[in-house]
Amino acid sequence: MSDSRPLSRQERINNERDQVLSWAAQVALRCDRLNDGHHLKIGSLNFYPSGGKITRDGAKSAEPDKGAEAFIKLVAAERGKLAPLKLKIVS
Repeated sequence: MSDSRPLSRQERINNERDQVLSWAAQVALRCDRLNDGHHLKIGSLNFYPSGGKITRDGAKSAEPDKGAEAFIKLVAAERGKLAPLKLKIVS
């Protein structure tokens, strides 16, 4: 039987973080966990799972897209890492 309750905020944050970390491991990219995992960094791109915000080092504003999938797509485009997106979606 499937649990159909909505994800809690913490579960959503953990899911976003886990998606990025899992993908980075699949394509052998270093992903730094900063601030106890509240900030993930690959190269010059930064991801904040709690709000889905994506920034670039030195940029004056955040990227327009948000979320783990958008972060993965940006990193993949920059790094040429086009491994399939095997994202664990929990609903």
